[in-house]
Amino acid sequence: MKKIYLLLSFVTAVPQTAAAAESLLLKSIRGGSGVIYSVAFAPDGRHIASAGVDKAVRIWDVQTGSLVKTLKGHSNFIDSVVFSPDGKRLLTAAEDGTVKLWDAASGTCTGTFRGHRDSGLFAVFFPDGERVASGGYDGIIRLWRAGARAPYRTLRAHSGYINALAVSPDGHTLASGSASPVVKLWDAETGAPKASLEGHKGPINALTFSPSGDQLASASDDRSAKIWRLKDNLCLKTLPGNSPVLSAAFAPDGSHIYTGNADSSINVWETNNETPLRTFTDHSGAVRALALSPDGTNLVSGSFDKSVKLWLTPWEADRREREAREEEERARNYALHYKAGMQLLFDPTLANLRLASAEFTQALTFKQEKECADKLGETAAAIKRIETQQQRLKMLGLMALGGIAVLLVIWRVIAAARGKARARRVYPDEIKRETLLGNYDKALGLYTEFKALKGDMTKLHKLELKELYQALRISEDLAKENLPYEYLLSYAQAYAADANYRLAAAMLRSGMLADDFTRPEEFDSFAAIYKQARGSESLLAIRLKPATYSALAEAFVRAQDHAGCAKALELKANYMPADMSPRDKELLETARKNAPVPQPPPPLKIMEI
Repeated sequence: MKKIYLLLSFVTAVPQTAAAAESLLLKSIRGGSGVIYSVAFAPDGRHIASAGVDKAVRIWDVQTGSLVKTLKGHSNFIDSVVFSPDGKRLLTAAEDGTVKLWDAASGTCTGTFRGHRDSGLFAVFFPDGERVASGGYDGIIRLWRAGARAPYRTLRAHSGYINALAVSPDGHTLASGSASPVVKLWDAETGAPKASLEGHKGPINALTFSPSGDQLASASDDRSAKIWRLKDNLCLKTLPGNSPVLSAAFAPDGSHIYTGNADSSINVWETNNETPLRTFTDHSGAVRALALSPDGTNLVSGSFDKSVKLWLTPWEADRREREAREEEERARNYALHYKAGMQLLFDPTLANLRLASAEFTQALTFKQEKECADKLGETAAAIKRIETQQQRLKMLGLMALGGIAVLLVIWRVIAAARGKARARRVYPDEIKRETLLGNYDKALGLYTEFKALKGDMTKLHKLELKELYQALRISEDLAKENLPYEYLLSYAQAYAADANYRLAAAMLRSGMLADDFTRPEEFDSFAAIYKQARGSESLLAIRLKPATYSALAEAFVRAQDHAGCAKALELKANYMPADMSPRDKELLETARKNAPVPQPPPPLKIMEI
């Protein structure tokens, strides 16, 4: 089934649009090296756990998105991970047939439950945190106590694999779902069947109880999720989708439900409405797992696109927006009265000072700011001084004149800065114009002034700058300029196209420019120039970063230049053997097989930069 979903996630992935860019996505975390099958929020809301195909559990910091801890011990895919109610332990179920307990603080495995004949698929804590329920491919639900070696109760629940379990908030009811379209309810104390909920037309993928425990949501391959009322086992709502629904999660207040779909979307529903309120489309693969933070402010999702994404829930976003609008209004009123008070202080007559005091007092009713409180105190002191000593007015007048003088100086400084800013803005076009008119000396002078003003080099016209240096016969000096590396790469391509490999190598700074590359196509350009230059030694004469050698090797492979690939990786192996990755070693071996390296020349002296 997972293989089918994995294929479907690539076929039906929703492309990102402008709407996706306006989503409530806070963070996107690379959740590991494989598909994410399960995510969970810690009860304190500060950490997230994720698990899946790469057999490891990873714990992430919600605020920073950084990896806190990695838990390893399973030998096959991990299908579920959940925190204990007190947040001190984690529970995992994997396709190696085991269910494991972990200490959340240390990351050590504190217990392993064995008993499922085939792979274990799902495991959950009871609310007391001391009991565990697990289900697997054998169709059997096993109930365990922490620390026990054997289950205290076994339920032969389904004829097919179990891939969904949920325990009610009061711990009295256990819900299970399998490859059949029927959801089964069990008495968690006696193990006796309570009810079968029929209505789906496909396998059950996920189950979740509402926080109050009076409702159950189920997600199915039949492209729908259903909400069941448990007092009479009635289906209250069917939430239709466009693809199999793989995951579901209630909001902490029970008013909304989130569903994750095989088409890479996440839908947000009101529990009393069959039309989604909002759809998130930032994933590029099936959304297999969802979890809400305990306070309902954040949603975490895990996907077949190998990412874990943290979202702001729409209602938290609305609340923050309302608070922001209110704060903005308070700030606007504060600024209005504070500015009025400050303006009155520019003419500090006794009448104006009293008005300013009233403005500052009003401003403080909207926002408590030290600057305003200080101004209010200063104004009160000034009023008192004026009332007791009129002579103080002369001193205040002198201070006002001094303030005007300071403002004048500031104005002059600003005017000079604006002049420099204008020069930085217009010089690129003037350099281009003078170059096209053949006034190369003047163009070079403008360029020199532009550099002295610390102008933005990316605003320069790339082709005309190259023409200017060619006309002045100083093309080699271009490589010494502090130009964007994209400029130098394009110059290198142009010179290589003209078979001027000496200048091409100079533009690439003997290969050192490759350390600035960020995109595969840039490394491809380097490889093409290297191949055109027939392996010019000067292009790899500078010691590069480890990642640069690896990226160049990949580019040489794409260019079918096995000799170049071998050369790059041999240099890396020679100078940074500890940084050789398995992929590097694999490419080096393949390159040597396809292009046997001739007898090496004397060792190349590498310049340290």
